Amino acid sequence: MKRIFKTRSRIAVVAVALAGAFAAASLTATAEPPASPAQADELPSSFQWESSGALIGPKPDGGHDVVSTKDPTVVHYDGQWHVFFTTANTAGAWSLAYTSFSDWSQASSAPHTFLDTNPNIGSRYAAAPHVFYFEPEGLWYLVYQTGLPSYSTTTDISDPHSWSAPRNFQDSMPDIVEDNIGDGHWLDYWVVCDDAMCYLFSADDNGHLYRAETSVGEFPGGFDNTQIVLQDTKNNLFEGEAVYRVGESDTYLLIMEAIGSDGRRWYRSFTSQGLN
Repeated sequence: MKRIFKTRSRIAVVAVALAGAFAAASLTATAEPPASPAQADELPSSFQWESSGALIGPKPDGGHDVVSTKDPTVVHYDGQWHVFFTTANTAGAWSLAYTSFSDWSQASSAPHTFLDTNPNIGSRYAAAPHVFYFEPEGLWYLVYQTGLPSYSTTTDISDPHSWSAPRNFQDSMPDIVEDNIGDGHWLDYWVVCDDAMCYLFSADDNGHLYRAETSVGEFPGGFDNTQIVLQDTKNNLFEGEAVYRVGESDTYLLIMEAIGSDGRRWYRSFTSQGLN
């Protein structure tokens, strides 16, 4: 497969939302080193996590009484780490912010730019960002939720004021989501593509993972045929899904949050041969 779509799947540090801030968690595989390039694209059979303290926390200013930062999406481009994330303020309003730095040792001191200062985005509900570069168009995409699956684009990821006004991948909730959502919420949109197709994943806080599809040529338009591709109880399959290609293989890794009856979150993982 040619790589037409780049996400945060190849980063040295995985940013995880913990206690309203970000911590760095490094994954250490205990399996034997791969003997061939093909084996290099296999997931480790065992691993362990090591975690630092918080790396990126709230930076309130005169116009933003931020008390929480979470949902990081990270890319490394042109020598800089670019991080977009959700913020929450004392009134419980959700928005987006951006920071960048050349080394993670600078993460805590790097300034934050609130995307509501971009007049194209403005003061609106926005949360759960996902950033990637779409090679066929030469554009960066910032996917986020506004109540619907929305996106903004730019040619310059380093300029937070260059993002376009949000447009929707889908302008209304698909019938299959409405029929199964119960008292949940349609949220956490994620886009990933293969050679021919682009897929829009979403969750509903009620035990369902959905997938809509469109062709690479039609993207970002044309998303339809929304289906349930995974289901379980609400507690076992909640929200916060992410789908990554494993190296250059045809294997894809899904991680998705579960939630205990006490509200504590944890991750489950799944693999698939292909996205369809």
